[in-house]
Amino acid sequence: GETYLVGGTYASMTLSGAYIIPSYFRIRPEHNLTVTSGTVMKFMSGAYLTLRSGGTLTADNVLFTSAQASPTAGAWEGVRFYEGSSGSLENCVIEYAGIGIYCESSTSPQITESVIRSNTHGIEVKNDYGKVPQPVINNCSIYENTEYSYYVNEYGHWDTAILDARNNWWGTSDPVEIAGGIYDHNE
Repeated sequence: GETYLVGGTYASMTLSGAYIIPSYFRIRPEHNLTVTSGTVMKFMSGAYLTLRSGGTLTADNVLFTSAQASPTAGAWEGVRFYEGSSGSLENCVIEYAGIGIYCESSTSPQITESVIRSNTHGIEVKNDYGKVPQPVINNCSIYENTEYSYYVNEYGHWDTAILDARNNWWGTSDPVEIAGGIYDHNE
């Protein structure tokens, strides 16, 4: 069966199996979360997973999804990387979140061979006063996100930043449609 993880802030841990997260699930600064292959993490409405400074998320072949029976985009909040955190997501599925993967302030998660679908924003990147996140999103399928597949939000100036999003499938091969799913806020 599924195990409930009570909302809270946790030290380093390894998860394996099936979990329901009813609220916030935070990893302490300088601590690590490892999620093993085949694990399913289902999040209830308003729930999210957060990594903070020095924290690392390592996940391979993991499903991050909603706990609702018939979910839609925004059914849960998503995976959040805050200042100084990092991670490696490989062969994962992130679906039905408000923001599938959120990166802020000097974060650099590596996301490869993953599916980011049916979220409101698939990926959102926010420069926080010159602290530029630089996620690497390669060889992923990023599609059917209701507003944007890739949303870039800017506070301060970061016109020298280069975001690495190569060899991804955006749900279409039409460059106009692909561009329509990418929002680049530039003041």
